[in-house]
Amino acid sequence: GYVVQAKAEVKDEKAGAVKDPVCGMEVGDIKKASSEEYQGKVYYFCSEHCKKTFKKDPASYIHAEAPQHGESGGHKH
Repeated sequence: GYVVQAKAEVKDEKAGAVKDPVCGMEVGDIKKASSEEYQGKVYYFCSEHCKKTFKKDPASYIHAEAPQHGESGGHKH
């Protein structure tokens, strides 16, 4: 059932599967992926294009990730 899939998705994220903050695509192999550090956190990208897009305006892409960290969503941006 879907409950097993939901648990698997959470497990995958903890195992290192991350999402590109620009396009939302899953980045499966972070060792080969392009990356950029911003405000003490490393972000991974599916391509150099997404990395360059992020570098132009990183603040506009990091807000979308906040709910994934288990925060209660108290921010209004």
